[in-house]
Amino acid sequence: MTVENSVDQHHFKWLHRTPKTRAWSDEKLTSEITEFGIRDTFTRTVPEGSFMTVSHFLMPNMNKVGYHLNEEHPAAFAATHEGYEALRWRVPIDDTNTMHFTLYFAPIVDGKMTAKMPKDQSDQGLGDSTPGKYRWDEETGWIARGDQDRCAQESQGPVFDRSGEHLGVSDEGVIVLRRMFKQCIEAVENGKDPVGIIRDPAKNEMLSPVPGEFQVS
Repeated sequence: MTVENSVDQHHFKWLHRTPKTRAWSDEKLTSEITEFGIRDTFTRTVPEGSFMTVSHFLMPNMNKVGYHLNEEHPAAFAATHEGYEALRWRVPIDDTNTMHFTLYFAPIVDGKMTAKMPKDQSDQGLGDSTPGKYRWDEETGWIARGDQDRCAQESQGPVFDRSGEHLGVSDEGVIVLRRMFKQCIEAVENGKDPVGIIRDPAKNEMLSPVPGEFQVS
């Protein structure tokens, strides 16, 4: 379920909204299969226009999220972001534990960083989280942004019983990802390559995705 967070776009406006988050209309979520994984788009409309966020999930466990918008953006959907971007890897350890690595970055323009970057804690190495223990953000009056996803994931228990689960339209990304994982497992069992394996050096080029956030109208 930790990896599924990467393609579950609908949780943005529920789990990460704050009292400052504006209402929007004409919401449209799409999950498109690509040669490297899944391309998610999240379009919403406010009086200033329609804005699209694009995120990429690269098989088997990495995602590049759209621009982290601050609350001053016309169609911001996330809490207390400061303009940086992120790459995230979620690496399973066993059936109930996952390691989470995040790399934050932002462009430098005229010698100046264009975003307020999170504190560098890489020198602390890997650390264990404690289920049920989450940081609190006094500014938003809610669980701190960095712990919100973990709170929702851990509340489901170590192994969630999916026998009573009913996925719907808003779960398109999760449905596509599960189907892709199943197909990739079957491919390996049959001696074929799963999605994301590139053996031809001519095709092993740097991806050039569209910007993470842009106005469409």
